[in-house]
Amino acid sequence: MGSTRHHSLETGVLLVVLGLLFLLDNLGIADFGDVIATWWPLLLVGLGLWMLVENRGRSSSTRPAATTEISSDATVLGNEEIVETRVLGSLKIRLDSPSFKKGSLHSTFGDVEVDLTGLKPANRDARLALTAVLGDVRVRIPRDLPVYLVARSNLGGVQVGSQHTAGLNSLLTHRSPDFDQASKRLTIVANTLFGDVLADFVEVSP
Repeated sequence: MGSTRHHSLETGVLLVVLGLLFLLDNLGIADFGDVIATWWPLLLVGLGLWMLVENRGRSSSTRPAATTEISSDATVLGNEEIVETRVLGSLKIRLDSPSFKKGSLHSTFGDVEVDLTGLKPANRDARLALTAVLGDVRVRIPRDLPVYLVARSNLGGVQVGSQHTAGLNSLLTHRSPDFDQASKRLTIVANTLFGDVLADFVEVSP
């Protein structure tokens, strides 16, 4: 329900703005092409301000802990697959599937935050792709989950557990000691264009 309302709000605002621009063009008050050519930088300013407000109060030294409270905000298909794409806004997902097979989460202007502490892979081929174009990717992974993680940032930092790197095309990988032998395991590919990738391994109480 929350996801649907969020999408409806974004779509409604976009339609109102486009409708006003076309109306001004039809009335001869302003040329639509001129408006776009002149005022398009305001879009970047607005998006930048929105991202600052969205991310205020976050500290780079404590970012991995920001995923401790994550609410469901995506479409889960049969409790085995998840697919969600967000153009404006962050995705905050908690996956509790007992037989997860594959998933893809993408945000263009916003963060992708995923809590995997309740997830169980269905087989050896379970995969999860996490992508943010302008934003961070954060993932909480239980220590007892056999995972192979590939974390990359084109321009930003990458933190995987105690490992950290930053700069252009930052890349870190992590393979659980029991990954190759595990009958149920998960491969995670996390990418961001401008932002950080933060993976935190946590203990899960039985």
